[in-house]
Formats: sequence, C-alpha cells, structure tokens
Amino acid sequence: MNHLKFSYNEFLALLLLYIAQSDASMDESEKLLIKRKIGKTTFHHIIPLFESMSDGEILQTITDYKGVYFPTADQKKEILMEISALFFSDKEFSVMEQAIFKMLERII
Repeated sequence: MNHLKFSYNEFLALLLLYIAQSDASMDESEKLLIKRKIGKTTFHHIIPLFESMSDGEILQTITDYKGVYFPTADQKKEILMEISALFFSDKEFSVMEQAIFKMLERII
C-alpha cells in the first residue's frame, strides 16, 4: 500500500465486516456489535467500500495495517479478542469461521 488511508475505526470496521461475512451471511447481532464498536457513521461509510473490495484486497489491507494498528503482542491479542467476540456474537463458531480465525491469527 502506497499510503495509509484508514483510521483505526475504519480499519476495524473493514476487518469486522470481513469476519461477519466469512460464513456468507451477516446477521443482526453481528451488525449491532460492529455498529457499537465503531459507530453508525463509520459503519455506513465503510459498507460501500467493503462491498466493492475482493477478499484478496481486504486481506492485503489487513496485512498492510498490521504494523500500524497491532504491532505488539498485546495489541495482536486485543485485536484477536475483538475478532473472537464477533465470531461468537451469534453463539456459533462454524467450521468456516474457525478456518478464517486460524488464517487471521497467522496474518496478524
């Protein structure tokens, strides 16, 4: 990435939306959790961008920002807790979600 353009909240929104969609659907509990975490304005701002990006572009963005928003072990642990909270928001942790979580653990 030539220049960084996402604030932390925008980046977090993109990451959480990716996670919420990882099982091909985003339910209301996931949407509400994301909105509470990042705010309605940021949520509505990022949705069109998220929908225009491919999985590869989103994963590249996560990789590009890992040194910016979670460079330390404590910050990585914190972002992984955010990811886990969203995965468990619908009380299920599907096989697909587990695979995505493992992949994100390696990327982050």
